[in-house]
Amino acid sequence: MPLFSRGHYMPLFACAVQSPCDAKPDTRIYERCNSASLALGSLHMWQNNTNDTTSQSWSATGWCKIDCYNTSRQSTCMMLSPPTPPSFVTARDRDASDTIRGYVYQVDLSIARWLALQPSQVLELERGEDIDLTVLVANAAEQKRLLEQAKCYKANLTLRSSEALEALAAFVEHRMANPGLSLLFRYTTTASVGYERGAPLPDGLSGIAAWEMVRTGTCPSELQQRILTDLRGLLRKARCPADLNKATWTTFMSFVQDATDEEFLALIQAMEWGTHAPSSSSLSVTIQTDLLARRYAANLQHARAQYHQLFFHVFKVLTQPNIKRLTHEDLTAQLAIPALNETDRALREVLGARLDAVDVRLAELEMTTGHYGDTLQTLTTQLRRTQGIVATLGPSSPLNSRFAQISR
Repeated sequence: MPLFSRGHYMPLFACAVQSPCDAKPDTRIYERCNSASLALGSLHMWQNNTNDTTSQSWSATGWCKIDCYNTSRQSTCMMLSPPTPPSFVTARDRDASDTIRGYVYQVDLSIARWLALQPSQVLELERGEDIDLTVLVANAAEQKRLLEQAKCYKANLTLRSSEALEALAAFVEHRMANPGLSLLFRYTTTASVGYERGAPLPDGLSGIAAWEMVRTGTCPSELQQRILTDLRGLLRKARCPADLNKATWTTFMSFVQDATDEEFLALIQAMEWGTHAPSSSSLSVTIQTDLLARRYAANLQHARAQYHQLFFHVFKVLTQPNIKRLTHEDLTAQLAIPALNETDRALREVLGARLDAVDVRLAELEMTTGHYGDTLQTLTTQLRRTQGIVATLGPSSPLNSRFAQISR
């Protein structure tokens, strides 16, 4: 009886995917195979008295079986793959890539706003919103505040989106709590503009496009009153987002219901929808280019080091309690630092490596989703043109231009 019978499994020390062997009839042969296909060599055994040869091998890495079939004294050994080892199963999804990407985007946008800061302006992080831009006057109280939310958002944005409703409700709440201050609001997002199904807006406009036409003064005068009525009607039918404070929602809906046309128009004129913002993967490049353009950096390598320095500083500021301010003087001081100490350098390298990995992953995701988004937008435009519904949105006047004019 053969030492190893067909179908018998042995622990393996080396495995061959395929190995030819010269099987001699009516004999048992133990031979050390030196075939190049064997990583460590395997012990083969053939028994040909039934014109059928069975070979078994063993490896330290697992279990498998090799069956050899003899034909005219020439046998071919075929290995059955070892079973796949079990993989770890998570009890729940703990992936936080979207959250981390949002934090990275917020820090990068803070740096971009910091670089554009004027000596009379101050940034306050996580105060009213993600980034607050304030204008201060000597020996006087605060003059004006621009509240900005930063959202790295993949899906299209409409006035029915939870994110949009939360931003609107937050701004109304800020205005109610600070009646003596002049407040502006900017919602900056990487998202594109979507369309509200069944919305009563004229000419096939989206809610956000209609809002921006009124805000920037590009809305035809004969359409403005109708758009104001339609926007208010759209918001009246909105549902409270699941994560929004109920009291905040109640305050917002009371405003939508009871505000005069002048008050509702003032809200629109003070709130900007900054859609199609630079993607997460490109914003860091934009910052480094800006450092070069402003002559803070001598070359690309210097700009990258300065970017990491600024990212690290903003990151540390965000971890501190109380009011978190960034000033023009702070920027000058940070850019004058020649090098980090050993501890901060090590942390910067870790953060830099993580940022690079996030940039690569985001670039891949944006290449994948961007194609479909462009195609869908093209098809939507063609469909609306075919139906004779063409909406023309005039050039947007950035809210910060208006802000700058008022602050002079």
